[in-house]
Amino acid sequence: MIGSVPLKLGGNKTHKLKLSTRAQYRLEQEFDGQSIDKVLQAFMDGSKGVGMVLAMIKACANDGAGFHDPSEVDDDGPSAEDQALDLVESAGGPSAVVPVLSKAVAAAFQQSDTPDKGGDEGNGTASPSD
Repeated sequence: MIGSVPLKLGGNKTHKLKLSTRAQYRLEQEFDGQSIDKVLQAFMDGSKGVGMVLAMIKACANDGAGFHDPSEVDDDGPSAEDQALDLVESAGGPSAVVPVLSKAVAAAFQQSDTPDKGGDEGNGTASPSD
């Protein structure tokens, strides 16, 4: 299971960020179908700047469900981009959010602490017969 990471804002407000499968898919779509590996590499090396931070927040917010544009959910609220901008600004800017997003990435790709006892069962690898 992919874990969530808290992003605390001020007093009592906490957002849960998760790089869920849904979030990974949204990021691949946001970046013209690039694989999640390439998208996350761009995040880690900072080559996409603030736009990448906003894309990550839009995808990972709401415990991995992401922010949605009002037209997608028949609502008149702020756009997904505006929601992400507000969250990043409230958190103290992109430099304050990047470490939390990095933890969300790490939580999504945790390495098992238990050594493999042999065989392929339970290693998370799907096969065509699954």
